[in-house]
Amino acid sequence: MKEKPHGIMFHYFHDDAAYKRGPGSLSAEDLERVIRYCQETYHLLSADEWLYKEKRGALDPRDVFLSFDDCIRSEYEIAYPVLQSYHLKALWFVYTSVFEGELEMLEVYRHFRWEMYGDMEAFYDDFFQTALCEQEALHLDIRDVMDRFDPAEHFRERSFYTDRDRMFRYMRDEILTEGRYNWLMDQLIRKKGYDIGANRRYLWITEQELKKIICTDGHIAGLHTHTHPTFTAGLSRERQEWEYGKNREVLERILGVSPACMAHPCNSYNADTLDILKGMGIETGFRATMGDGYTSRLEYARKDSTDVLNEMRGQKDLCL
Repeated sequence: MKEKPHGIMFHYFHDDAAYKRGPGSLSAEDLERVIRYCQETYHLLSADEWLYKEKRGALDPRDVFLSFDDCIRSEYEIAYPVLQSYHLKALWFVYTSVFEGELEMLEVYRHFRWEMYGDMEAFYDDFFQTALCEQEALHLDIRDVMDRFDPAEHFRERSFYTDRDRMFRYMRDEILTEGRYNWLMDQLIRKKGYDIGANRRYLWITEQELKKIICTDGHIAGLHTHTHPTFTAGLSRERQEWEYGKNREVLERILGVSPACMAHPCNSYNADTLDILKGMGIETGFRATMGDGYTSRLEYARKDSTDVLNEMRGQKDLCL
């Protein structure tokens, strides 16, 4: 694949104390190794420098930056001090429903899986078995869906996904869709006795912390929808307009500035999405994958930190 300017994408971090290790999570030490690797292998820029060069058409194919999605608390507690120690500014793609007192269940369900199952295989066993047992209530033939599913046809750009990862995301986004998926997950939460209220403090950063990151320390905020739908491409144009309009409105209230960049949640978007973003004056947007064939300024590539770690393992003498 031809070298191209891109971002490095992060989500979850662990310290094996308050924040448990989970699929794809990094420690502070892992992040430091990624930073050093990117400094040695690419041109690692602060986000403001990368965007400045992009706006002027001056990016080098090896220019990269760091980005953090979803305003997740472990990013602030574990990753942010590392960024500050390296004097690196990042892009923070923020969904905003949580700043209006809402529980965004995508993150609640993610924390529930890690806290209550220990590993993803145990969760998948319970999830798929419960879906089969509840298929009458779900009004779906779950067995038929599972038998016909071909993992090779889904999420091919995510090389680190297992076949069961792919099936779970396909079931969640395209078969169950939001209402039935939430109902099914709520059955598991009740069965396991997970206390959502008691665990909320481990999920998201606060408004004051976001203001510190962006307004005080000079990092950059970007749009990421209001409620973080997992399948934006399946939403109506009107719902997409509301998601991004509300997202911008809340960030303007908190930060006093209007973001000029964004990232597509779960890499899901369509022609309506791009048209809406252009109409809002968004200048730069980012996917959640690499790959060729994208030329829009709203479709810059990002590489998952898991893929960067895999690169590093292939060059052990350089970075580990």
